[in-house]
Amino acid sequence: CYSVVAYGFIRPDKGYDLFAGAASRLLRVRDDVRFTLAGSVSGSCSSEHIAALRHPQTIDAERYRFVEKYLSDEEMD
Repeated sequence: CYSVVAYGFIRPDKGYDLFAGAASRLLRVRDDVRFTLAGSVSGSCSSEHIAALRHPQTIDAERYRFVEKYLSDEEMD
């Protein structure tokens, strides 16, 4: 199983919505990949934007995880 992780401050201008789209395309050719989006949420994020990141409609819930917090070095490993 492979893991793809995107982390950092979560705000609309970082393009994390594209992460779900790219993940969806990758899952068409590989079913052994898991995706994690993690980071502290910026105050500039709307609740709709966060909801879309929390539950992207293009990825099965068992293959995607949204972690709304800063990850320590140990947690990233």
